[in-house]
Amino acid sequence: MLGPLKSYVNENEISITHTPFIPQILVELIDLIEKGSVSHSVASQKLFPILVTEGGNPQALASSLNLMQERDEDMLNDLIEQVLASMPSKVQEYQKGKKGLIGLFVGEVMKLSRGKADPKLLNQLIASKLQK
Repeated sequence: MLGPLKSYVNENEISITHTPFIPQILVELIDLIEKGSVSHSVASQKLFPILVTEGGNPQALASSLNLMQERDEDMLNDLIEQVLASMPSKVQEYQKGKKGLIGLFVGEVMKLSRGKADPKLLNQLIASKLQK
């Protein structure tokens, strides 16, 4: 989050000590990223600009804007099963060594989840399922 913060400071020609951004808000925003609740890109591109101008609670803002990532493994596994079942030939190609197909599977699950699934978690879950 230093990148967006530095950009804001430079664009507004102010000192970092003169930002309206409360350090605790930055800590809470970084916490959301580290927990996987929101992606770094969502935090820096959507949440940061609002928090810098309006303040507020990062988690409450992410929730109200429907930006929280889905991390429910049972739900994600159901979506993964649907995708893998609909692409048996691609699953076979993957298992024969075409590992780049994992991106295809992740993309398809992301579509089903309407972009809400945590892509890092998806990669792990899909790779685990395909190794069985």
